[in-house]
Amino acid sequence: MSFDIRVDHFAVVRDGGPSPGELPENPKAIYGRAKPSLALFPAGALVPVCEVFQLGADKYGPFNWRKDPVEAMTYANAALRHIFSWIDGANQDHESGLSDLAHGICCLAIVLDAAANGKLIDDRPHKGVAQELIEARTKSLGQ
Repeated sequence: MSFDIRVDHFAVVRDGGPSPGELPENPKAIYGRAKPSLALFPAGALVPVCEVFQLGADKYGPFNWRKDPVEAMTYANAALRHIFSWIDGANQDHESGLSDLAHGICCLAIVLDAAANGKLIDDRPHKGVAQELIEARTKSLGQ
C-alpha cells in the first residue's frame, strides 16, 4: 500500500504553518491543541538521543528501567558526568563514541519515565537550599 501525498493536496503550505483563521475550525484540531505537542521536541536533539537509547536497548533491553525500579541518583550522577564532560570540551562519550549531551538527556529521560511509571527509587539527599541560594544570587535585570 502506498500513499500519494503531494504538496498540492494541502490547503495551506508555508514554513511555520497556517496562522489562526486561515483554516476552518476542526473539532479534532481544537482537542488536539489542548494536548502537549510532541512535535516541539527538536529532531536535531531527538535523533542523537535515540541513538543512545538504541545502544542501551541493545545492551540492556528496551525500557529496562520499567521492569525493575531504578535509583534516581544513579542516573542523575551519570547525566552530570556526561554534561560536565561536554562542558570540559568533550563532544563524544569515550566508550560509545556518541554524543555526551545525548547520553545526559537519556539519563534524565529515564528518571522522568521511571517516575511516571512508578519505578523510580527517589534516593536524593534530603532537600537543601540550592534553589533558594540560586534565587538569592540571581541578578536583577532592572525590570
